[in-house]
Amino acid sequence: MSSIDEITNIQSLHSLINSMEKANTMSQRLQITKSLLTIKEKSILDQLIPLKVIHTLSKWIHEYKEEKLKGMEIPPDEIKIIIDIVNLCQRVDFKKNDLKNTKIGKNINKLGKALKNDNEAKKYCENIVSKWRKMIDGDDERNEGENEFMRKKTKRENYDSNKNLSNNNFPNKYVKLTNFNLISFKKIFNEYLFILLIKINKYFPKLNFQIF
Repeated sequence: MSSIDEITNIQSLHSLINSMEKANTMSQRLQITKSLLTIKEKSILDQLIPLKVIHTLSKWIHEYKEEKLKGMEIPPDEIKIIIDIVNLCQRVDFKKNDLKNTKIGKNINKLGKALKNDNEAKKYCENIVSKWRKMIDGDDERNEGENEFMRKKTKRENYDSNKNLSNNNFPNKYVKLTNFNLISFKKIFNEYLFILLIKINKYFPKLNFQIF
């Protein structure tokens, strides 16, 4: 690539992706990152993760980090590439799993730690890592809040279910209790009636009541 090509559609993005696979020099990579920064459409930015563009940029960051850990100085063009990659990532809608799968967050974080304090790219790395950490913490808090809500909802539903079950069982218990009292009442009534008839026959034999 001898000039910066603007990315205005998916076709031009695919063309750039083919170039990325062959980009080994700093000048080639710098031209690619500059082209990526020309993307204005969100629909195209949203394709950078599924089309593995971010994966490739993450590998570049990993290479620069390894160079730094070996004590090598990062040339100015590589610094520009790093800053371009971070600026591009600021515009991409990352999810927690995207950061994990592409390893872009991990690699930028490690590169930022490896860079000297006076390195211009260090601040860029630290700022975006801080942004991502806040996003992840916010997601974790929301997930915990949703989980707590679901736990309370399930507990309330179980309570209501048990309460309804108890209420539904009440008529059966009441019927059983009523039947028991009715049988007891009949038994006691018959006993008193039997005693009453015996006494009537005793004192009024002419009436001659039949005792059952």
